[in-house]
Amino acid sequence: MTTSAPPNPSGEDESPAAGTSTTAATSTTRRTTTVTSKVPTVTAAPTSPTTPPATQVTTSTSAAPATEIPDAPGPLSPAARLEEVGTATVDGDELVVVAPSDTARADARQGLAALEIWLNGGDPGSTWTTFAATDPTSDGWRWAAVNRRTGAVVYIR
Repeated sequence: MTTSAPPNPSGEDESPAAGTSTTAATSTTRRTTTVTSKVPTVTAAPTSPTTPPATQVTTSTSAAPATEIPDAPGPLSPAARLEEVGTATVDGDELVVVAPSDTARADARQGLAALEIWLNGGDPGSTWTTFAATDPTSDGWRWAAVNRRTGAVVYIR
């Protein structure tokens, strides 16, 4: 009589003599293996109630001050601090163009070009308004230009 052991659920061969036996068996011993696995316990992270801040901070921004654009250039004092912008050539003469040093702007060189165009009989365009002094001695300048968009002013003394 040939007997075979029942199949092992783990797939391992547990009998010392696997396969067939030629001995008559009067009793069959069955070995059972129980596989248990520990399932981790998942717990939620502790929660804390959200508390709104006791005071609310409000930030406000005010608009930048408006650029003041003069209608006409003002008088220049002989002691006024000026920054040389460059020279304009008018009828062959080199004239120094200046701007107030505390308000000289990046577009002052464009003002120099506008004055040069205007004094040579051309149209400086609509960005710059040009002026001739009625009394150059008391005004402190002979010709000037004001940028209508930025308020920059340039002068020829």
